[in-house]
Amino acid sequence: MEMFKTLWDKLQNTNQLSKPRKKFLLLKVASFVIFGSLIFTPTKVKAGLFLEPYLGYGLGAQEYSLKSGSSPQSVSSYSAPNGITIGARAGWSLGPVYVAGDYSTYSWDGSIPGVTLNATMGAWTFSSMGVTAIFSPPVLPLRVWVGYQFSEKLTQKYGSNEFSKTGTALKFGGSFTVLPLVMASLTVNVEYIMANYGDFTLSNDQGSVNIEGNTLTFGDLKQNTVLISIGLPFDIPFT
Repeated sequence: MEMFKTLWDKLQNTNQLSKPRKKFLLLKVASFVIFGSLIFTPTKVKAGLFLEPYLGYGLGAQEYSLKSGSSPQSVSSYSAPNGITIGARAGWSLGPVYVAGDYSTYSWDGSIPGVTLNATMGAWTFSSMGVTAIFSPPVLPLRVWVGYQFSEKLTQKYGSNEFSKTGTALKFGGSFTVLPLVMASLTVNVEYIMANYGDFTLSNDQGSVNIEGNTLTFGDLKQNTVLISIGLPFDIPFT
């Protein structure tokens, strides 16, 4: 039990870790999931293809420092991106262990509490691509997973200007099967996603976003998101 407590304490502080340490921690968690699954895996296991489309709603919270112009003073602020999320996982299964590519996307209107921009507000579009390791214990209607999103991209559009930034993310999730089918099942999924984009200046060759004549900058932009979705995982065994 002490090992589980230590691992949980490390996950709670993952936003303060550097990227190499995040990757190392993720590798440890994925290894724990895979090797732990061997305890429950029978001698003879089946391999196959795996596909899971999912549809849900994401509710997040961004934390960043707003900086305007060359002023050294930064104001901590937040915003709450949210929207209908469409995604899919596809990969391979070996007994209770699944390894899959994972892609999802959603849009948000981009409103920021307490800030009025001198431009027509456009949508923020979020897209995420990564790899997920899933463990589905035999008999039990449950799954747990951990993933690393190596391309966590946000695109913001203000008036005629469009800006993009790519970061990385860690994700942890689980699901409960509510309706088992022949080769598929209907599941309720819950995921917690921790993304880090670093500094983000809203400026490029096309122009910039200004507040009272000064360029707006997001400093140390982080975003944590809870995603609740309905999934339809398919298991297609090799013959």
